[in-house]
Amino acid sequence: MPLSKTAFFSFFILLFTSKAFAQPRAGDIQVNFNEGYLSGSQIGAKMNYFDVEDCYMKNSGTGPAWSASVNYYVSPAVAIGAVFGDQWLSDNFTNLGEHVGERSYQLRTRITVAALQVKVLYDAESNFEYYGLYSLGMRTLSGSDSLLHFVHMRHQMQAIQITPFGYKVGGKVGFFVELGWGYKGILSAGLSYSFHSRAERKAQKADAGTQGGS
Repeated sequence: MPLSKTAFFSFFILLFTSKAFAQPRAGDIQVNFNEGYLSGSQIGAKMNYFDVEDCYMKNSGTGPAWSASVNYYVSPAVAIGAVFGDQWLSDNFTNLGEHVGERSYQLRTRITVAALQVKVLYDAESNFEYYGLYSLGMRTLSGSDSLLHFVHMRHQMQAIQITPFGYKVGGKVGFFVELGWGYKGILSAGLSYSFHSRAERKAQKADAGTQGGS
């Protein structure tokens, strides 16, 4: 789904379902789903054009960088979490070797990410967060081609994401936009859902019972 459509449906959901949510507290959990563009892998693929004696690449295509993450607040200002991501790249080649004739084929590469991240809140209100994200993990690249139909490339490399600017609006359901650099992309956006800690939920129930009794 294009980023613009993601943003539209995110705001639509927020408008009708989101409730006020207090500032994050220690023990709160936040689940996030986002779509990113201009990731490091995507930019690298676009720059990887080459032309050698027997083979040249016609074009390169990439899909968005999808990721899901879970954050656990260890304090009202800091959360730690895990991220899982997925992205694909495709390169179209033409082999012009004089012994094999002209053959065209596609190399398709899938990139999966598993990483840890730290979220730091710069400022937060009941329905607004301004934050930064810093993440480090591993990327696994596996490739296959349409000519020989076998996986001929599989290796791992470091995955990094530095996001100094993140903005989230909404209550329990929120919409966020992030600017940074790394495996998530320069620009990403998505949805989040927040859960209060068990202690906070008990306190809210106790307050509700007290108000009902009075």
